[in-house]
Amino acid sequence: MSVPPSRAHSEVFSASQYGGVTTVPAPRPRAYINYFIFPSAVLHVVGIACLAALWYYLRFTSVFPYHHRVFYCRDVHLYKPNFVPEDFNVYVSYPLLYTLAFTIPPLVILIGEVMFWLFSTKPRKIVYANCGECPVHLFTRRLFRFVIIYLAGLLIVQIFVDTIKLMTGYQRPYFLSLCNVSITACTAPLEHSPSPSPHLACNYRGADELRYAWLTFPSLHAVVSSYAACFASLYIYYMINLRGAPLLRPLLIFGFIGLCIVDSFSRINGYKNHWRDIWVAWVIGVFMAWFLCYCVLCFQEVYHITVERTPIVQEERVSPFFSWFRLPRVQAPSVKEEYEVYEEDVVRADGTMPRHRRNRDRQYEVTTTTESFHRTISPPQQTQQNGGYQY
Repeated sequence: MSVPPSRAHSEVFSASQYGGVTTVPAPRPRAYINYFIFPSAVLHVVGIACLAALWYYLRFTSVFPYHHRVFYCRDVHLYKPNFVPEDFNVYVSYPLLYTLAFTIPPLVILIGEVMFWLFSTKPRKIVYANCGECPVHLFTRRLFRFVIIYLAGLLIVQIFVDTIKLMTGYQRPYFLSLCNVSITACTAPLEHSPSPSPHLACNYRGADELRYAWLTFPSLHAVVSSYAACFASLYIYYMINLRGAPLLRPLLIFGFIGLCIVDSFSRINGYKNHWRDIWVAWVIGVFMAWFLCYCVLCFQEVYHITVERTPIVQEERVSPFFSWFRLPRVQAPSVKEEYEVYEEDVVRADGTMPRHRRNRDRQYEVTTTTESFHRTISPPQQTQQNGGYQY
């Protein structure tokens, strides 16, 4: 008679070796403890606060000096009329621009994450912060990550634009109309403004208005609207996939692009920016949004636990939406041929592909709100042998 093992070995060796029958307890799911969640969250918040402070001083104060670019006193491209907001056909003010840029994309991300949490059916990885009793839900982590990266990128593109404005000092199309230039103060032979103090050629002495008229390149409206529209469009493209509503995603994307076009070209309509200001701003905004979405956030990344395929039936996770609202379900008695629209034949054991026939295994694509996976359906005569549906 064999001696039973100690308690430490009882969970490792088989019970049949010692003349008894015991049940090996199922391994508990491994807890993913991340000790850097709270420190990284604090660093993100501090970084956003620093970027916001720098953006405030660049945009709303005159702490940083700007370059006084020499201009041609008879430049026809700078003699456009100085329109006031009432004279615009389409006018987007700065408060409206900031309100839309700081609220609409985060709202879209919030709605998308709520839908992702409600309708997703795959098992979720739970991360514990610093200890096993502090779980951090996937919804909280994703929402914080996406929103904080969007706000950081929005502040960074504005800081880049304001820095370029201060370093270049290009004049707006209405600059000479506001300046009320004195031709006698311009130097011969080309009648340039005096250097190194071009502002001496202006009879208008409003420092704030002249500063604003001296900083046009690139356009702030165009860079903010293009960044916000591109970021929101990429999020919608990666996170919304409704087979029953194929036009929802393109309509939302084209809606954001349309708002960007209206906002950007309204500056051309009111003679507040040149064409080059719009194109360069679009390049900066679109590149920053694409870099953050594709290289930093990786919206196409799968946020679930990978379950190995086994011959037994795997229990599918029930989403919170369907656990709250019980909906009637209909079970088809057999596999019907109308599923051929989304059909993919299962490869045989010898590597060949069978032809389309009835009562053979078929593989169908099942699409949810935010993700898709493949399901293999067996014919009725093979269901009893294989155990029904296989996932």
